[in-house]
Amino acid sequence: MKFLTFILACYAFTHSVVQAQVDLEIAGEAGYESRYRLTGDFDISRTFVGISSRYTPSVLPIEFKFEGWAWKNFSAQQNQLAESEVSLRELSISQWLDWGGYRAGLQSVQWGETFGYRPLDLVQTRNYRDYSFLDTTRSRIPVLAINATWMWEDFRGQLIFNPRSERPILSATVNGVTIINEERDPSILNSPEFGTKVGITKEGYNLDLYWYRHLSRSPKLVSSLNSNAVPVLTTFYDQVHSTGGSFSMAISDWVLRTDALATFNQPFTGSNQTQTTYSLTTGTDYSPSSIEGLTVGVQGHIDRYNIIGSPVNLAASALVRKAFLQGKLSFEGQVYQSLTLRDQWLTLQSRLFFLEQWEIQLGAEWVSADPLSPFYFFDGVKRVSTELTLRF
Repeated sequence: MKFLTFILACYAFTHSVVQAQVDLEIAGEAGYESRYRLTGDFDISRTFVGISSRYTPSVLPIEFKFEGWAWKNFSAQQNQLAESEVSLRELSISQWLDWGGYRAGLQSVQWGETFGYRPLDLVQTRNYRDYSFLDTTRSRIPVLAINATWMWEDFRGQLIFNPRSERPILSATVNGVTIINEERDPSILNSPEFGTKVGITKEGYNLDLYWYRHLSRSPKLVSSLNSNAVPVLTTFYDQVHSTGGSFSMAISDWVLRTDALATFNQPFTGSNQTQTTYSLTTGTDYSPSSIEGLTVGVQGHIDRYNIIGSPVNLAASALVRKAFLQGKLSFEGQVYQSLTLRDQWLTLQSRLFFLEQWEIQLGAEWVSADPLSPFYFFDGVKRVSTELTLRF
């Protein structure tokens, strides 16, 4: 019912705009998407409709933005989902002046410089049930926030205030074991999140420093038995503080990138105490001007989880992306291999645009994660994805 109501509401809104001849930009998508595990289960199998719009009044220097989505789930009973889901992705007002500006309302905020796993992308939690953790755009859960930015010559600053924390959305199981959320004090789960970013941009490089108070982004998983003596994994979150920095510099066809992060009071799987975790990612990507549409990147990772007896996580990751036919066909692959833990990730994706408005997307994802890894809730994920989209 929600799915049909959303479609009818979008049609009525669009029809009213056309009749009133309002100068409003409107775009939409519709199609089918699935995430199918090689164990024989669907994480999702659903049709979708999405509508986005942008309006700038001619008499005021402000902008209104809206984005909404609706899904009809075919695997609802299997994954304990609602048959229909509606999600408001953006509803914001913004104003930009010579000194900076602000955006208030439901929105998305991206932090950090590196590709793949982005440790500094802290402002929003993630939907890991429906999307890969490397899908940094669609997996973000929007935040209802005030986002203010100021600029002075080469310097810039950003302040963000979000009145309510959100837990990530996880898959229903890890290696066949059900995941449940622990009932926590609402003052912990619903506490505000806030922070700042300050930086400088010079010719050829960017440097930013960050601080953010937020709900822990990776849950601690505690194994136990439910009332029927069936094993379950219970998630545990707490309020933490994170601080870090990012750096990027362009040299001809090369871009050097670094993200560094320290998170304090992080609850962690395998420990009864909170931990201080450290993460450093540095690398480069190369987009040769002589080969159109090609990007190749490599990164090194050093993570310390501050658990007695645990090793430092040393890892490497790589990215290859190539576009063909003036961007109508593209392939992308990302791989991550830890040298000291059991963490291994591999994602493959291809996209084809055809008949001007249609896109088909095929993907595969394979993840093996160590119990000490903050991504242990992804352990054992082996799934393929398909999407067929009509843009209008």
